[in-house]
Amino acid sequence: MASTDLLLGRLVAAVDALCDTRSRPEYAQFLTTNSLLYPYVAARLEVATLLRHPTWMETLCRVASICQPYGITANAQNITNMLDEAWNTQDDNYDIDLQAQRRNVEIALF
Repeated sequence: MASTDLLLGRLVAAVDALCDTRSRPEYAQFLTTNSLLYPYVAARLEVATLLRHPTWMETLCRVASICQPYGITANAQNITNMLDEAWNTQDDNYDIDLQAQRRNVEIALF
């Protein structure tokens, strides 16, 4: 079975590559970056692994800053706040669903 590090490294690379298609004229009209939210959130919740590989966290932050089409919505802001809380507390067992319930908000990843 592949390690979390290996799988997360591949996921971050795939998210990064997908985001980079946005800058290529032949793909600029495609809505491919709309599919980044779920893998981005899944990757960001792997806090312990990201702490071991800080460049992956930098990549994810860069991707979120330029490739998240829903970045200014209430849903995206709630998700970002919770992901930042998981990162700042270094909580690798952060339950984003439970935290959403505690905040009385709904989050949509699809």
